[in-house]
Amino acid sequence: MHQLLILSSAGKPIYSLNGELNEIAAMSAIVQTIQAFYEFSPSNQQLQSFTTDDNNNGNGGNTRTLFVFSNKSPILLLAVSSDPMSTTQELSLQLDILYSFLLATLSKPFIDKTFSRRANFDLRQLLSQTDVDALDSLCNGLVNRTNPFQTFGGLSCMKMKSSIRRNLERQLSKHQTENLLYALIVGPNGSLIDIMRPKRHSLHTSDLSILFDMVYNTNTFKSPNGKLTTSETFWLPLCLPKFNSSGHLYTLIQFHQINDPRLCELHGVEYIPNEDSDKSKIAIMILTPYKDAFTEMKKVASGIAKLILFNKSFWNEIYKGLLGSNILTVESILPPMGTLNGSNVTTKSIRSFFLSSPTPTSSPLHTPTPTDADINTATVATAAISATVSNDDQSIRPITSLMSNLDIPLHFVIKNRKLTQFIYPHTNNNFLPIYASIRNQLQSGIKLIHFHGMTVIGVILTNYEIYVIGKGAQTMSQMMTFVRRLLKYSRKEEQRLFISTGCIF
Repeated sequence: MHQLLILSSAGKPIYSLNGELNEIAAMSAIVQTIQAFYEFSPSNQQLQSFTTDDNNNGNGGNTRTLFVFSNKSPILLLAVSSDPMSTTQELSLQLDILYSFLLATLSKPFIDKTFSRRANFDLRQLLSQTDVDALDSLCNGLVNRTNPFQTFGGLSCMKMKSSIRRNLERQLSKHQTENLLYALIVGPNGSLIDIMRPKRHSLHTSDLSILFDMVYNTNTFKSPNGKLTTSETFWLPLCLPKFNSSGHLYTLIQFHQINDPRLCELHGVEYIPNEDSDKSKIAIMILTPYKDAFTEMKKVASGIAKLILFNKSFWNEIYKGLLGSNILTVESILPPMGTLNGSNVTTKSIRSFFLSSPTPTSSPLHTPTPTDADINTATVATAAISATVSNDDQSIRPITSLMSNLDIPLHFVIKNRKLTQFIYPHTNNNFLPIYASIRNQLQSGIKLIHFHGMTVIGVILTNYEIYVIGKGAQTMSQMMTFVRRLLKYSRKEEQRLFISTGCIF
C-alpha cells in the first residue's frame, strides 16, 4: 500500500493518489487534527514521521507502515507506505517533488493569497484535469520507482563529441536576446543535449525535472495519435519553485523530428523509419520572465532549430546520439570479464551498474567514506565494508523476482557532480527499484550483499556512487574490478558524457 495525499491546513483534500477525494475527506480531517496537535503542543514540534506495526496482517507476518508528513502551510502533504523498502528520506523526497509540482502549477504567492482570504477554500477548483493527470503520472512514477530523478537525483544527458558541443554552444550564443533567460535543447524523455543560460543563474535539477515531467508525461503536447506534435508552438506560464517560487516564467516549446526523410537526404544519411517516432524528436524550450515576449522567443527557437537541423555537423551528431553510433553501449566500456586480470566472472555475470556523483544542488546523499584514490589503488579499508545480509532480508525480497528472470547485457548510469547529469542507456527493464533498494541500505563506505543467487555492491566515494549488480556469489575483488573500470572510463570521457557549463551569456 502506498498513498500520497495533498490537503490544506484546514483539512480540505486537494489530491489523492488512491481513492476518491470525497471518500478520504474524513481521513484528511484526522491527518490535519494530528498535525495540529503537535504544532500547537507546548513543545511546538512538527510531526515529521511515525511507524505502525500490524502483527495480524493475515499472512502470519508483521507489516510495517510508515507515515511521513511535510507541513508547507497552508499546504499539508502526507505519504503512507507499507513497502518494506520505503524510508523516511525517500518518502520525504517524494513529498518535496509533489509540493514543487503544485507550486509549478499555481505558484506560492497565489496559493498563500487564496488561503489567506478563505482558509477552507477548496483548491481542487483551480486544478484542471490536465493538472490532475500530470499529478497521477508523477505520483505513479514515484510510487513504482520509475522516476529517474528520484532514484539518481539528477537529469539524463546525451553523449556528444566535446568539440561539436563547444561549437554548438558558440553558435547558440548568437541567438541570445535581451528578454531570453534560458534555452534548452532536450532529447527524448528529457535527455539534456545542451543548455543556454545567464552567467549568474542556473536552473535547479528538480525544477527541470518538473518541467520535463509536464512535457513528456502528459497529453498536453501530444497529437490525437499520442505522439509529440511537431506542428505547433506551445506557450505556457510555469513557476519553477527552486528558481523563484513567487512568480512565473513563460515557456515556449517546439518539437522537431531529427529522423526526417528530407533531412536524411540533405545530410547524406540513409533514411530508416523508426517504430517510435518520439525517440528521434528533440524539444527546444525557451524560458523568459516576460509574458509579451512570445514573438521574440519564437524567433529564437526557430533560429536554434535551423541551426541544428540544417548544420550537418550538429544534426549528424544528434542523429547518432538518438539512433546511431553515439548511443552508449556497455560492451564499449566494459570488456568481457574473462579479459580482466584476477577475475573468473563472465560478461553476463553482471546485470547492471550505476555510477553517480553527488553535487551541492542534488538531493542530499550519504556522507562519503573512501576516496577515488582508494578505488583506483584498490586499498579499500576493511572497516568500510558493511556486513553481508542474509537471503531472507525483507527489504530485498520485492526485487528478487524481477532480477531472477533477467538475461540482458550490462547496463549503466553515469552521473556528473556539477550539473547532476547522468547517462542512462535505454532498457526495457525497470532497474530503478533495484538501485533504490541498495541506496536505501547504504549509509557510507562499501556494502556487499548476497541474496537469492545475486550479488550487489554499493560504493560511496567523494565524487561518485557506484553500484554493481551481478548474478551468482561473487567476491569483493571481482565486483571491485567493475568499479575501478567505470571510474577510469568516466574520467576519460567526462567532456563527452556531460555538459560542463553550457552556453553562458
